[in-house]
Amino acid sequence: MFVLGRYVPGGSIHALLTKFGGFDEKLIRVYIRQVLSGLRYLHANGLIHRDIKGANILVDTTGVVKLADFGMASKILAGVNHTTNGGKVEMAGTPYWMAPEVIKRLSFGKAADIWSVGCTIIEMATAKPPWNHFSQEIAAIFHIANAREPPKIPSWLSNTAQEFLTLCLKL
Repeated sequence: MFVLGRYVPGGSIHALLTKFGGFDEKLIRVYIRQVLSGLRYLHANGLIHRDIKGANILVDTTGVVKLADFGMASKILAGVNHTTNGGKVEMAGTPYWMAPEVIKRLSFGKAADIWSVGCTIIEMATAKPPWNHFSQEIAAIFHIANAREPPKIPSWLSNTAQEFLTLCLKL
C-alpha cells in the first residue's frame, strides 16, 4: 500500500480484518488512539478527512497507522464544512461509515469524522461495516439518514468502549 508515495507494507485495517477477522479491544484501542491523534492534527489545521474507514487506515510492520486517501478531505470554514455542489453541501465518503448529517447533505464539521471513527471501531470489532445487514448501499443511505439510533454496538466490548462509541455515534 502506498501513502503519498511511501510504501506501507502492512496493508490496511480492512485487509487485516479480511485476513484475520475482528480485532480484540486492546488492539482496537492501539489503532484508534493513533487515528484520533491524526484527526486531531487534521482538525487543528482546518481539515476534515470525510472518509475514515478501515480501508483508509494503513498499518506498517511495527503497528503504526497512517491515514490514507485524502480525496474527500475538505477545508473547515468557520468551524463548519461549507463545501457546496450547486448550492448544497456535497455528500462525500463511503455510505456505511457516513454520518447522518453528511448523508442528509446538511452542514457538517469535525463531528462527521468522529462518527466515522465510531463506525470504524465497529468495523474493527466485527470485521464488517456498520449497518452491514443492508446489502445495498442505497438502503443503508436511506436508513442512516432516517435512523433514530446509531449502528449496533458490539455487546462484547467493555462498558468503557461502549460508552466511547455512544459518544462517537451521537445522532
